[in-house]
Order: sequence, then structure tokens, then C-alpha cells
Amino acid sequence: MTFVIDPAGSRKDTGAKTSDGTSKEVGGIAPNGADIGNRPDPGTSSGSGIILDFGKTYVYSDKLTVRIGKPERITPTAFAAVSMKTKYYVMFAITVTNRTSKPYSPSSFYATLQNANREMQQVFDSGRPDKYMLSGNPNTSLLPGREVAWSIAFGVNDPNDLILEIAADSNRGKVIFKT
Repeated sequence: MTFVIDPAGSRKDTGAKTSDGTSKEVGGIAPNGADIGNRPDPGTSSGSGIILDFGKTYVYSDKLTVRIGKPERITPTAFAAVSMKTKYYVMFAITVTNRTSKPYSPSSFYATLQNANREMQQVFDSGRPDKYMLSGNPNTSLLPGREVAWSIAFGVNDPNDLILEIAADSNRGKVIFKT
């Protein structure tokens, strides 16, 4: 399912279609009650209610899209930077498509993960094959009409209890993906 948020925080019928042909309207009023000219994207406030399952795509109001793949269990290599020893490690494929009219900087993308009520640490692993190298976000600006993909990983204790919070950058709202 694809979700679109109006940056002014007002409800708006977007007509956005998902791959199965359904549409979903999402919107709201800024929780801080700011006037319309200063309202943040509703996703910037905690408790904004934007929660998706892994494998779904989120579309920001300016048409930047973010897809977070379903978690995949991995085994870190000897080159991995693991700051917290855990029982399992999971990787998420991230795909960002720039359908906006301006370049997007994927280096400003951020993600945090909660597992079993604990904040977990990201794993960096330069020893994995290129397609799955876990070395951080891409740095090259993403021009309009282009797409970039990379992966991130975290150590976890319960792979069935994952809450990944993302934001494309500090000017766009937060979105939560969950198991």
C-alpha cells in the first residue's frame, strides 16, 4: 500500500495507487497546532500514526519514495563493526526513488531500530559482497527520475519483533516499518 502525506498537514485525497490498484488517504493536523504556513510534515512528530509493514513503499508529498524490504537474516563477516553482541542479525534493503523536481541527498537518510523494547545498534560490514555491503548510506546526489538502493543491518535478539523508524532527511517526516 502506498501512503502520501500533504506537507501542510491537511487531509487530502491523493488518489495514489498501489501495485494492487488500491488507494489510501492519509493526512492530519500538526500536533503542535502551528499555523498552516509553519506546519511540519505530520510524520515529524512522534505518534504521527504512519506505520507500515516491511516490504511496503512510502511516498512523501513531494513524490520521493522509500521502500524498506522485508528483514533478511544475515551472518556478519570477520570485517563487521558490531558494537552490541546479539543472537541474530537482520538486513533491510532500502530503495529510494526520486520523483521530485530537485536532487535528493541519500546521505541524510536515517534509520533506527527497536527490538524487544531496546534500541539496537546498526551493523557495518565491508566484508560482504558489493550488492550487500553494509557501509552506510550512498553519498552521491540522486537526480530527479533516478533510483538508488543500499542495505542496512542491525543486531537483534528477537527477529519477530522489529520496529524500524526512518526519515528520508530532517525535513521529511518519520515513518515506522514493523514486523
